[in-house]
Amino acid sequence: EFLLSWQMPQTDLGKPKGMCRDRDGNLVVVEPHYQRVNLFSPQGRLLAQWGQRGTNDGQFSLPRAIAMNSRREIFVSEYGLVERVQKFSNEAKRAPRWLATYGKAGNGPGEFNRPEGLCVDAQDRLYVADSCNHRIQVFDRDGKFLRAYGHAGSGKGELSYPYDICVDAAGRQYVCEFGN
Repeated sequence: EFLLSWQMPQTDLGKPKGMCRDRDGNLVVVEPHYQRVNLFSPQGRLLAQWGQRGTNDGQFSLPRAIAMNSRREIFVSEYGLVERVQKFSNEAKRAPRWLATYGKAGNGPGEFNRPEGLCVDAQDRLYVADSCNHRIQVFDRDGKFLRAYGHAGSGKGELSYPYDICVDAAGRQYVCEFGN
């Protein structure tokens, strides 16, 4: 049953790319071409907006996806000028505060080549679809690299440009690929 729709505040430069829900049911939406994050009520009312263009800590360069953990910390993936995931606090009535950056450009453990989709599991582990490295990377709740799996290919367990990941309550991982 269709309930509601609304438009982004601006769309001249581009459209929204990723979203998640916070613990209060609000929608958190990423706009890559405006280098910002929007917080909407379930009724579509814009509650907050934050972010600015740049490559320094707390700034954005083509943010792609967003996820939130049980501590209400926000994760944003980015690619292009930077290849990273940033972590922010989620403080009521204030713009989120930058806490940490995970990764840099590369193909080693904890490095990224176009980090895309994000997911946080029940233990607050962060899963990153590392698209052009054809793998999924997993980090603990404090940002420590735990493991990676996948490599380029079309066989069982092989990945071709994973764009998103979802982990269910039982820990099963579902990966959406562009290439396969």
